[in-house]
Amino acid sequence: MSFSAPGGRQSVARSVSSGSIYIGGIIAGKGGTSLEIGSTDDHIHLLTSCSPRIALADFIRDIKANSSRWVHQERRLDDFAWQEGYGAFTVSHSLIPVVQEYVANQTEHHRRLSFEEEFRAMLLKHGIVFDERYLFEREHHG
Repeated sequence: MSFSAPGGRQSVARSVSSGSIYIGGIIAGKGGTSLEIGSTDDHIHLLTSCSPRIALADFIRDIKANSSRWVHQERRLDDFAWQEGYGAFTVSHSLIPVVQEYVANQTEHHRRLSFEEEFRAMLLKHGIVFDERYLFEREHHG
């Protein structure tokens, strides 16, 4: 799964990458397993398992809410917030090592491709229809 900060805020990597253990704890607390976490300046990727006892939307909501709270308290970035939406894709068990490597190497990967370009490509690759007007928030509204 992946989500970003509105307007491509440049505080995500500095604020969240050091919180990977905390985010892993959030995931474990919801019955999931954190397999890999990777972030860049403007977004984060999480490779996780998700318990069948929690809806995916609730799982992601809780990760985003609790990690935002952590950034506010530990990094003193009171105006930090995640973008409202997210992307979530299933991964075949046999491809987990490939996706783990991809998530772990976000900084290198994004030297060539922006998050927005990457996300659009993922949607197109998987045949997901989207409306560009609603794909990315350009600024934080709350």
